[in-house]
This record gives sequence, C-alpha cells and structure tokens, in this order.
Amino acid sequence: MSLPRSFQIDRSSNTPLTQQIFDHYLEAIRGGGILFGTRLPSIRDLATHLKVNKISIIAAYERLVDAGVAVSRPGSGFYVSHRANSSHQRASTPSQSAARQAAASGSGTNTFRSFETPSAPAESPLARIPRLLMSTWHPPSNLVALGSSHVPVERTLLDELRSVARHVLLDSEKVNLAYEHPQGNAELRERLAADLELKGIPVPSADQVVITSGAMQALNLALDVLAQPGDTVAIEMPAFTLLFPMLAQRRLRLAEMPRGFEGFSISPETEHAIKREKPKVIIVSPNFHNPLGGTLSPHQRHEVVRLATETGATVIEFDVFNGLHFGDLMLPPLSSLDALQRTLYVSSFSKTLSPGLRLGYACGAPALISKMVSRKALFDISTSSLDQALLCEFMTRGHLRKHLGRVKELYRSRRDTLTAMLRKLAPQGSTWTTPEGGLFLWFEFPPGTSPMDIEAVCLERGVAIAPGSMFFPAGRESQGMRLNFAALEAVHTYKALETVFALWRAAGSRRWAGATP
Repeated sequence: MSLPRSFQIDRSSNTPLTQQIFDHYLEAIRGGGILFGTRLPSIRDLATHLKVNKISIIAAYERLVDAGVAVSRPGSGFYVSHRANSSHQRASTPSQSAARQAAASGSGTNTFRSFETPSAPAESPLARIPRLLMSTWHPPSNLVALGSSHVPVERTLLDELRSVARHVLLDSEKVNLAYEHPQGNAELRERLAADLELKGIPVPSADQVVITSGAMQALNLALDVLAQPGDTVAIEMPAFTLLFPMLAQRRLRLAEMPRGFEGFSISPETEHAIKREKPKVIIVSPNFHNPLGGTLSPHQRHEVVRLATETGATVIEFDVFNGLHFGDLMLPPLSSLDALQRTLYVSSFSKTLSPGLRLGYACGAPALISKMVSRKALFDISTSSLDQALLCEFMTRGHLRKHLGRVKELYRSRRDTLTAMLRKLAPQGSTWTTPEGGLFLWFEFPPGTSPMDIEAVCLERGVAIAPGSMFFPAGRESQGMRLNFAALEAVHTYKALETVFALWRAAGSRRWAGATP
C-alpha cells in the first residue's frame, strides 16, 4: 500500500503519537477508505515517512489488531481484517471497553469462577504477545525493558560454555549430530532423574523423564495428551501471558483460582466450584510465580494434590524457576507429595541457564510420559542432540551448580536495589512484592490510571512495561505491572522508572508532552 500523504503527525498535540496513528488508520478502515485485504505500509516505511520511532508504529498496528480491524501475518506485515468493514462505528480502545466490561460484570472480584474461551481462537490474547515479548526478541538498543522475561548472561557462563563445547565437540563419543531419540539423551535423563530424587520426587527410572524444547513444549504436549476440546482446565489467576492463547486454541474451558502473593486460600466455595467443574488439568506454579513472584506454602501444596485426587485431575507443576531461591532451604516440590501419581513435573533451563538452549523436561507417570514422547515425535522428531550433550557435560562438571550460586546472589542484590528505587520513586499508595527468588516482582499502582493506559506512551519514551492486564484474560483490568529485577541495570532502570511514574501521574490530565521527568 502507498504511504498516506495526507496524514501527518501533529507534534503540538497532547495526544500520544501511537494514538494519532491508531486513530488515523481506524477511521480510514472503518470508513471504507482502506479496503479488506489491503496491506498496511511497512513499519520501516511509515516510521520514515512520519519521522517517528518504529516502536510507535508497532504499538499502533498491534492496537489495530486488538480492535479487530487488522491482522498480522508473520514475515509479510499487517493487513486489513475481513471483519473491519462489518461496522462503520468507531471502536473503543481495548482498555476502555475492558473497563466497561469489568465494571458491568464485576469480574475483578477475588472469587473462583469459570468462563469459556471464545468459540474461535481469540485474536486479542495472541495479538498482545508481541507487545510483551518485543523487549525480549532483539529489542532496539535504546529500549529499557522493565517488564520483559529477559535473563542476563554473565561472562563467566559464556567462558564455561565455550570450554564445555570444545570438550564435547572433540570427543567423538559425546558429540552426536544425528537425530536423538524423541525422549531425549539417555545420560541427561539419568542426571535429571537423580536431581529430582534429591529434591524429593521419587523417579525410579529415567524412562519417566522426557527432554523437550523448553518448558512450553512440555506443557503443550501434556495438554494434548490430557485434555480434549470442551474439557475444563483450572489455572491460577493471574497467569503467564502465553497460557491464554495456548488454552484458547484448544477450545478448553477455563476455571480460575485467584492467586495473590501469599498464594491462594481454597475456601469451601472455591472447593465446591472446582469439584463442580471437574477439571481434567490443574496448572500450578508453586515457586516464584510469574508474574506475582510468590511461593505456595506447604499447606497450599497439599490442598492442590488433595483436590486433584478427589476430582480426578492431573496437576501440572510448572516449576521453571527451580534453583533460583535466595534462601538456604527450598520447599519440596508439589510432585513429591503424591510420588507422581497425579502430578506432572515440568521445568526448563531457560530461566536458570539460557533461553537460547531451548531445553526443558517433564517427569511423570510412565504411561503419561510414553504418550507425550509419541506425541513429541510427530512434532519435531527430537530435541537438539548437540544442545543436550552440552547441557549434560555442563551439569556433570558442576558448572550449573556454581552458576546458580552466582546468579542467586546477583539477583538478590538487584531485587534489593529495585525495591530501594521503588521506595524513592513510586507514587504514594503503591505496593509491591518482595520475592525470595525467581526473576520478577509485582508492582501495584494506587487506584486511578491503569498501566495499560500508559503502555504506548511509555514505548514512545523508550520504556517497555508489562501491564498487569496482560496476565489476565482479555478484557480484565489491573493496576499492577510485572518488573524484572534480574535484568536490572541501575542507571537505565532508575531513569525508566522515573519516566513511567511521571507519565502515570500526568495521565489524569492528559499532559503527556509535559510529563518528561
């Protein structure tokens, strides 16, 4: 599509750049000026034409996707959706419509309730993913990602990986450039089984372990095996963003268990609702919950297993921050409580070592693991044999244990630095969590402007945040936002927080232009 010669940015306006771009294209599409199937100008060309940052164009286009008038085609660009011309009424912004829905339905209450995913895969949850992960996938050099899931890479780790890689590649018995067995490297599975035994999970055989391409693949395989369209899956709320489209695409009904930093209290009402819904799967993150950062108590872990036993559900214990606890002791895994009879333990090395390795694993009952292995063979044949050999040698040499010892002290220090910054900079009435491990803490603004309302203008100022609404089903408002303390860089983080809080304070009067600290 040719560039819109008649459209220029009004730099004297208090309306954010992203909003101006969004409004222009929304009006043109709704009014029929841009027809169905038309490709919108490329992000680079439009940014050059309007003389704005590409981040502003990306944010505006993704809001068009959220509004249902555009679709994103990876590798091709953004196109006008077939639904765009069905109505010529001006669409509300996602945050405005969400606020009205929440007020009308009372969906913000902390009670257990169930709801169905849309009859077709929802565009909205999928459309929100790039906005959250943009700060992780090759971010612009001038972008400070306060809410990303980025894991910093230390120099010592790189040196250790180089040493291990040289050893593995020089040893003909260790290097394997052929297809690995779909279940994974036998020696690596033995090591993982031994580690799980030390954590209290009885694993009689390495055959009860499957190596996957990250924890997300393990979760996808488990859901494919355990649930069918129309089944109910119970999840904690809030939850990590990728979970919502994953469940929606499978046409699974959701039952939510409201969770706070201190975990959740399964009241008689909640228990009755769970038993009525009869979920096939219960997904729980017991340690350093994403995004809240909290940990379940021993009593809460027992309650989850008890409910699974009484309802016939399988508990998927999603434990990707395993090893990142700041204290000397770590609570036993939830899976240790029933010896893997109704639990499946899922973990990975993405948050503890490197996401680039794409290595995760699952451990469970032999029959369940066997079905997951068969399913896995249909998708990718096998996980990278070379990566598995590198990880196995890395663990054998004791590097993983040393690495975790180093980063735990680093992350604890950065957590303390971030909380000190919040005490100095945050608006009066704000609250935040102080996790005892993991990567994230949860920040709550005082009642008023939602962080979702300032997300776009923050991007324009070079700061990426993760608004709390992204960790709830589409249409749910939240005063929270996730902050990554592990990736903190003191000077950049301090300035970025100043920007966010200044924009939040100015949002009520819409004085965007004067909100620079």
